[in-house]
Amino acid sequence: MTDATNIRYLTGFVGNESRDAYVLVTKKATYIFTSQLYPQWLKKQTASDLLGIEINYENKLSARILEIAQKEKLATIGFEETDLTVGEMRNLKKKLDSSTSLRSAQNDREKIVLKSTKNLIEDLRMIKDTQEIVSTRKAAMLTDKT
Repeated sequence: MTDATNIRYLTGFVGNESRDAYVLVTKKATYIFTSQLYPQWLKKQTASDLLGIEINYENKLSARILEIAQKEKLATIGFEETDLTVGEMRNLKKKLDSSTSLRSAQNDREKIVLKSTKNLIEDLRMIKDTQEIVSTRKAAMLTDKT
């Protein structure tokens, strides 16, 4: 996941830039990838249900995603088609494709498929729980008074 609003909705993470974090949700865990600029946030996540993973020049996002995909034996990875940049897509595809040729030689698994998604999280965000409805009403009343 790359959309900052969706990342904030699922994890509570708020960065300074639109690409300060990425999220990968699997059946086993939710991983949040961010830089060392957010050490307290990353440290806090190790005690939660989110797994914070630092990414940097040496530990690129695509390599970290590949590690998780191999560890969890993922066959498909979804990406937000309206938010992932061409460069990010190329890097991820290149990394996954390079691992495929290695696996083919070992006859381990088939290629990891990248699948575009649209509005998965946005559709979830439209559904409001009781607390969100109460908060929205309170905000609307305060706005009306102002």
